[in-house]
Amino acid sequence: MTPTNTYEIVNGELRISSQVTGKVLWEGKPKGYDVTAVLPIEGLNDYIVLLEWLKSGLENQKNLVRLDPYGNIVWEVGDPPRDVFVGLERGQEPESYTQIMIENSQLIASSYSGFADYINIETGFIFKTEFVK
Repeated sequence: MTPTNTYEIVNGELRISSQVTGKVLWEGKPKGYDVTAVLPIEGLNDYIVLLEWLKSGLENQKNLVRLDPYGNIVWEVGDPPRDVFVGLERGQEPESYTQIMIENSQLIASSYSGFADYINIETGFIFKTEFVK
């Protein structure tokens, strides 16, 4: 399926428009927070959206969502695994992400605490984590 929509970030708001009609399908701030990065999902009209965490008070809160073209949240990222890495206990509280990318069809999110989480694009489930800092 070829994407039929475009997106842009304007003053922290995400605007999703139809490429065919030019009509704005949705415009706003998911969960009420500024948008800092958007990744279109290949073959779909959905988007992975990273929300501003530092200025908005989202520290230690989930700030990664998948949206459909109408602004509906398909999923909010799952909780990090409850494991111990390099002396750090993880999974006690939600973590904020600072960067996202799609590499080899896998969503990778970098957390503030120095972890790279590999996330299932379909479900938002974290299936692998690595300490990278």
